[in-house]
Amino acid sequence: MDTKTDGQLTADVAERLAEYYDGKGFDVLHDHGTDPRNRGEIIAYFGERPSRKTGLSQLDIAVFERSSEKICALIEVEESSARPKTLLGDVFATLFAEHISFRGKTLEVCDHASLIVVGKGGESDKECVEHLNRQAESISSMMGNTRMRVGRVVIGLFTDGQGLEELLKNKIDEAHKC
Repeated sequence: MDTKTDGQLTADVAERLAEYYDGKGFDVLHDHGTDPRNRGEIIAYFGERPSRKTGLSQLDIAVFERSSEKICALIEVEESSARPKTLLGDVFATLFAEHISFRGKTLEVCDHASLIVVGKGGESDKECVEHLNRQAESISSMMGNTRMRVGRVVIGLFTDGQGLEELLKNKIDEAHKC
């Protein structure tokens, strides 16, 4: 069982993902961790610029393709639970956004990008997550707007740091076909 402080598991996984994807032409932007090169707030917002009144969500990780300068995966990690209300809040807060910014710069989201929301859970949470994925699939194409459209929403479960890293690599690899 992981006994890391809040956000530490996400930070560790983000830094390992950054090492893994660096040679593949991707930067892994993240809001936790010790490596300052790609660390900063990833804000989903509406309107002209992010502020307290326009910010809808702060995401944990974004995978950025250097050659196209597009975000291919937006990731939110819920380290403490897989509560449906929390997972759906993460999904809809991002889908309602018009822009994503990192360190104050607005980033382009590829229309094939995936929004990946994962929560810590077990076997007893699988049925709920499967239901949420079916519902998200049926409504995500209707969501979004002319300024930012996420192509796919994926809700998943992990049990530990290794499981989180493997899950994210699989989902990022599926998403990076921008």
